[in-house]
Amino acid sequence: MEIKVFFEVHNGYTEQVAVFASEAVYAACLPALEALANELGFDSVTESVTYEQQSLSHAYAERGLEDRTKPIRQLPEFHGWSDAQIASYFESL
Repeated sequence: MEIKVFFEVHNGYTEQVAVFASEAVYAACLPALEALANELGFDSVTESVTYEQQSLSHAYAERGLEDRTKPIRQLPEFHGWSDAQIASYFESL
């Protein structure tokens, strides 16, 4: 598993700031990352999780869900979910 972490601003600008190999380590660091993003003037912290060389967006597309261009976490049914929660959901299908 690889977790890439990005700081984002509302205009769409993103900056990759970290890569984690462990969900537990990422979860432990997330509060500090959120504080740093805020301190630096970014609006949010987002992540991209890759499992076994398969991205979540690819997993979403494989399951035949309609809108393959919209980031998964922006879909109403996944609002507020972490990438790990989304991945776990897809793995359970």
